[in-house]
Amino acid sequence: MADLEEAIERVMTGLERKSRVLTDKEKERVAYHEMGPAIIALLLPNADKVYKVSIIPRGSAALGMTLQLPLQDKYLFTKEEIETKIKVLLGGRASEDVIYGEISTGAQNDLYQATQLARHMVCTFGMSEKLGPLTFGDIDKSYIDKTAPLYNLSERQYSEETARIIDDEVYEIINKNYINVKNLLKKSEKPLIELTKELIDKETMSGDELRERFEELSN
Repeated sequence: MADLEEAIERVMTGLERKSRVLTDKEKERVAYHEMGPAIIALLLPNADKVYKVSIIPRGSAALGMTLQLPLQDKYLFTKEEIETKIKVLLGGRASEDVIYGEISTGAQNDLYQATQLARHMVCTFGMSEKLGPLTFGDIDKSYIDKTAPLYNLSERQYSEETARIIDDEVYEIINKNYINVKNLLKKSEKPLIELTKELIDKETMSGDELRERFEELSN
């Protein structure tokens, strides 16, 4: 089973790069960046189960990972479930913001994915309160990722005024969820700090271990 799990992680995130040496400050920041989304996933009932958190560098760029695994295959997503995904993606940046009062470049890929999800909510799934049940742009059969039926947007077929409203709606989705995530992490700042210290020491924590320690520290 251990070999199978390692094979899955290699495919999803790449080979371990223990030769990639980080400074103590960088290691601490990476640990906070990974623990943030893990805690958000523990707090939100619709989030996929946290399987593992690690600060061992992998692949060509990843300095750590928060690995979530769904309990079952899903083909339909509610607005709340998509916003839950956005919240988890924003957890790393919010964690740095809460602890350090400033952000780093580590959240680049997370922010890209969160923005894509928000734009699809507005342009593809008709989940915008201002624009209503309409789609904007053609839909093709390519995917954002291999786990969710979320389609890519292509050529623009709407006015400049509509484009402005779309941008405003995307900003509103990201901003309100970011504020919510920061507030959740501020309320759980003690578990965030203590669990991050443990992650720095152990380098890897299983989802079960993380859940158990989070409950202990939250009481």
